[in-house]
Amino acid sequence: PPSAPPLAPGNTDRMFCRAEFERIQTELGRAFTLDAACNDAGDNAHCERYCCPSRSFLEHDCAGEHVWVNPPYTPQMPKWVRHYMQCKARNPRNTSAVFVVPDWPSVNACFEKAGMRLFKQYPVGTVLFSAPNENGTGRSMLPGVKWPVRVWYDPPAKYVAQLRATSLGVTN
Repeated sequence: PPSAPPLAPGNTDRMFCRAEFERIQTELGRAFTLDAACNDAGDNAHCERYCCPSRSFLEHDCAGEHVWVNPPYTPQMPKWVRHYMQCKARNPRNTSAVFVVPDWPSVNACFEKAGMRLFKQYPVGTVLFSAPNENGTGRSMLPGVKWPVRVWYDPPAKYVAQLRATSLGVTN
């Protein structure tokens, strides 16, 4: 097959594989309502509603949302988690999120401390992300990831209560 067009140099736009996004959404049994980390044009958004540099997730009230978060892999990731948790505190029964992040000890500690559940793991070499082509037409899948990737899930509080009750043998 012909090779993909070259990727735009210096571009940090990375979109999670759409098929895998849909698989996660199906496994969770809930549609995501907000994509937290897109480009300004939204052409890498998985949801109709999205945040971007000009409409920052860190300034958006995501209470009541089921949020998809594939944040920039920078030391700022804990700020994204803190912001989400502050929003969730206002509406814990209807707020949830999935975070797609590198499997780095400092990052894992942040999600463990927040009480999130490890939902999925992808090993080194898994093809998960696309980037814009240099010519501005479309996207191309990137080579496999250079480090393991983890998917953390924070369910709505009502589901946490239901799961605890079920595990204790309590039914409604």
